[in-house]
Amino acid sequence: MTDQDPIEVQQEQASAACDSQAGGAGCKACSCCSRKSLVVGVLLFLVAGGIWVFQSGRQSAAEQQARAELEMLGALVTLDASRAHVQGVNLSLPAVREQVELAMPLLAKLGYLEVLTLSNTAVTDEQMAHVAACRNLTSLVLKQTALGDAALVHIARLPRLSTLYLNESKITSEGLNEIGKLQGLTILDLSGTSLDGDLAGLATLGALKHLLLNGVELGETAVETIGKLPNLTRLTVNGSGLDAQAIEKLEQAKPGIRIDNDANDEKTDADNTHVENADAEKQDGQ
Repeated sequence: MTDQDPIEVQQEQASAACDSQAGGAGCKACSCCSRKSLVVGVLLFLVAGGIWVFQSGRQSAAEQQARAELEMLGALVTLDASRAHVQGVNLSLPAVREQVELAMPLLAKLGYLEVLTLSNTAVTDEQMAHVAACRNLTSLVLKQTALGDAALVHIARLPRLSTLYLNESKITSEGLNEIGKLQGLTILDLSGTSLDGDLAGLATLGALKHLLLNGVELGETAVETIGKLPNLTRLTVNGSGLDAQAIEKLEQAKPGIRIDNDANDEKTDADNTHVENADAEKQDGQ
């Protein structure tokens, strides 16, 4: 008779007990095995929960540190309703404007950031890579900056972006394809930029409601592209060289659209003057 390991003996006895309790059908229906499975499940849940709490704590600590450093630099920081997370950051204030290079890396630690303002700062195309890490960003204000087409590659990685102001920046028509990747955009301001051509890169912006192109020379093909934007309800094109014929074409393509335009205002004034003169003549005749 060979000696048997005591542990193996215990395992065989436990297995035999399981078979006996399950009526020979194996241990699937055995209550002791069910208890073991339950214990294992609870342990796994607790471990996973502990990992989540640990990671969440680390993330929160990093966010709070970034907030403190941004405020020390002079940034305007706003919190969400729970006052637990940073919701908005304004880096365009005079106190922080000259230190934007130090502030930009801190943005990547703000996982709940929704609104960012960088207007009139010296932010560079390369520094916008830090903004690309802010996956919850919905509003990005970049007025009067030197940002060019290279910055748009980073901006296009923001899946929840709905409002984008790039007026008086250095972007060109070549970068519009990157903007076209922002399928959730509802407001887009490209006023005062050097755009030309047919603006075909904007044709994919199916959610766009308000497009601003003040001071951008718009040709016939650009007007056609704009007229095909399915949800556009407002177009602001002051100083864009659109004549009454182009405006009429847009209004026919998109009934009910509101067009803010110098020529349109002049046309409205002329129409009002004509009506007033007609009314005056009618009164004189009476």
